[in-house]
Amino acid sequence: MVKVKKRKLRVRGKPKKPLTAFLLYVQVRRNVVKLNNPHMTIAEITAEIGKEWRQLSEEEKEPYVQLYKEAKKKYDEALEVFYSETK
Repeated sequence: MVKVKKRKLRVRGKPKKPLTAFLLYVQVRRNVVKLNNPHMTIAEITAEIGKEWRQLSEEEKEPYVQLYKEAKKKYDEALEVFYSETK
């Protein structure tokens, strides 16, 4: 018996959710970690970046958290517009 994953249908024109603070950090760090560790797989690189993230202080995380908050605010506004236009 083969299990088939069901894909969620995307509503055309609906805004995408913003990247979390951690994923924004991953975007910044991925290439640097990969250059320093070319033998690592994507999963290993992400795990390494996750360790780094957990060791960061709140002050070091703050720029990424602020970027997320700004993106979330824009997303919420766009989502509100989307739903008001689709009624």
